[in-house]
Amino acid sequence: YTEAVIHEIQRFANIVPMGVSRSTPSDVNFRGYVIPKGTEIIPLLTSALNDELHWKTPDRFNPSHFLDANGNFIRREAFIPFSIGKRGRRACLGEGLAKMELFLFFSGLLRKF
Repeated sequence: YTEAVIHEIQRFANIVPMGVSRSTPSDVNFRGYVIPKGTEIIPLLTSALNDELHWKTPDRFNPSHFLDANGNFIRREAFIPFSIGKRGRRACLGEGLAKMELFLFFSGLLRKF
């Protein structure tokens, strides 16, 4: 449950609403639109973290967004607080450290109270 609460805090608070800009390496066809080579793209992370297609109650704090029917933690594809990228050159280098520090801080805080 602790992991679900931490993830929901990151989704709900969303301290970095926009990702790092990127440019298209070639012409890209996206949903019928052509994005020319060299176009700067700035991902709006807020749109994914508040999308009703992915979250039951996007405007409310709800840790169950990250729990299955049995109360087990589940990863959600739309959860992208560290920008877009999977362990490649676009991934946040500090993501693992940040997640570990958040867990240690939050669980330590809960233990005190």
